[in-house]
Amino acid sequence: MVPTPIIMLVLLVAFGPGAVAYLCCWPKRRLANPFFAVLAGDVALMLVTLMLEVVDVQLVWLSWVLLAAAILMVPLSVTMCRRGLAISRQKQREVTERRMRGG
Repeated sequence: MVPTPIIMLVLLVAFGPGAVAYLCCWPKRRLANPFFAVLAGDVALMLVTLMLEVVDVQLVWLSWVLLAAAILMVPLSVTMCRRGLAISRQKQREVTERRMRGG
């Protein structure tokens, strides 16, 4: 059985880049975008893990499934972070070009 603190640590590592991606990209629709889906998925896994710990559910296979899902969230979160930062840089370039043209 995988201890809950290990699962939560991996989920916390995945939450950081996901939150940065969501806050940097500034999408027009705040809830209907892939950045929110990654962030909400990570938070949902955190809440499920915490609720299972509070209820004291001791299923060995479930802890491994939660750990696998948490590990899969990390590269997805990092990819979204890189995409969000690229979008932010592109918007900054557009603003700078518009200011240089005087508009």
